[in-house]
Amino acid sequence: MTRSLLALFCLYLLNSCNNKEIEPLEALSVSTTVISDITYNSANSGGEIMYNKANGIISRGVCWNVLINPTTDNSFIENGFGTGSFSLTITNLEPDRTYFVRAYATTKDSTVYGNELNFTTLKRPEIIYYGNLLLETQQDVNDFFEQGYTEITGELTIGDVFNVSSSISDLSKLSNLRTIGESLFVYNNSELANLEGLNNLESIGKDIQIKGNLSLSNIDALNKISTIKRQVYIVENNSLVNLNGLLNITTINDRLFIVGNPVLNDITGLKNIESVGSDLAISNTLVESIDALKNLNSVGRNLYISENSYLTNINGLMNLVQLNGLLSIKSNSALTDIGGLHNLTKIEGSLFITNNDQLINVNGLTSLTEVGDLYIRDNDILDNINDLEHIVTIGEFLSIENNNKLANLNGLDNLLSVGWALFIKDNLNLNDLCSLKPLLTNDYDVSYTVTGNLYNPSRQDILDSNCSQ
Repeated sequence: MTRSLLALFCLYLLNSCNNKEIEPLEALSVSTTVISDITYNSANSGGEIMYNKANGIISRGVCWNVLINPTTDNSFIENGFGTGSFSLTITNLEPDRTYFVRAYATTKDSTVYGNELNFTTLKRPEIIYYGNLLLETQQDVNDFFEQGYTEITGELTIGDVFNVSSSISDLSKLSNLRTIGESLFVYNNSELANLEGLNNLESIGKDIQIKGNLSLSNIDALNKISTIKRQVYIVENNSLVNLNGLLNITTINDRLFIVGNPVLNDITGLKNIESVGSDLAISNTLVESIDALKNLNSVGRNLYISENSYLTNINGLMNLVQLNGLLSIKSNSALTDIGGLHNLTKIEGSLFITNNDQLINVNGLTSLTEVGDLYIRDNDILDNINDLEHIVTIGEFLSIENNNKLANLNGLDNLLSVGWALFIKDNLNLNDLCSLKPLLTNDYDVSYTVTGNLYNPSRQDILDSNCSQ
């Protein structure tokens, strides 16, 4: 009897132990849902959260990055709280780009991440606008974005070509645009501070013209463009301080004009340009240096360096050997040194050195042997032209006028031919013209005008060596 009671008691205890509830572990488990529905700018993902304290999950979602091990310090989307499965859509992705994704769950103590997955977005579909497009208002810009165009076959004009200020202040909605078949014009947008939105623009068929945008401070968004098939005009943008958006351009097939930008002081954005097919003009009050042009070895036609009030030298032109048009160095009030022209041997057109108030000599012209026309005028303290000593031929006109410190013409001793006429006028201290004797001996028929100088010998006086006082 006693044994039976004892056995029954043990059986009761054993049965009680087996029926006792066992508390589960408190480990938090996070898994990342397989990526699906991938497009050029979005994808679907999500996660599954397992935790015995459902109300302990205060935030959950997905994070992603272009590098491995993304966290909520990178891009992320929240999707409520609590345990269980969830799904969401990741948006605003870049086309043809690989991304890394992890689901996450956050408790009051920490954030736990799931397994990492990766995917690559699709290439952007091409949506083409045929013809020319004019965007005159901010609403026009926004409406264009809604259509998703990636290419314009004709011209794109942003703003108003008739000098009426537009209301456009934000181009971010143009971010789908990759190609402009002809030209890009950005005109008279008084509220536009930058070109952000054109960052994905890779090809422009003809011109870039940016003019009259009062608030535009930079053009950085153009930095994917490497070749301009025709012209670049950056003109009269009152707040523009640099040209960094042009850093990837190496070739401009026609004209490059950087003119009338009153606070532009940095042209480093031109440093990779090697050739300009036609005319190049730099004329901006605050530009102090054109050293950024040191890779420039070819200008197809004319080169204008004018009205740069703080420019002291033109060393950036050191690799130019020949110009097929004219060279104008004009009204650079601080210019003291033109030594950057020392490799220049021939100028097909005219050479103008005029109205440079601080220029003392023409030291950069030591290699020049031939020039179409030569005009040296209105340089207040120019006292010698000795470095013209290798010039033998001037195609049509020689004009040396209103250089008040110039006392002689030493440097023209080897000049043997002037195609049409010479004018030596109004140089108040000029009293020695003997260097013209070889020219007048060799080319007696050249038209001869000498007047208004301290000494004004006739043609025959010079031939008779009565050429100085």
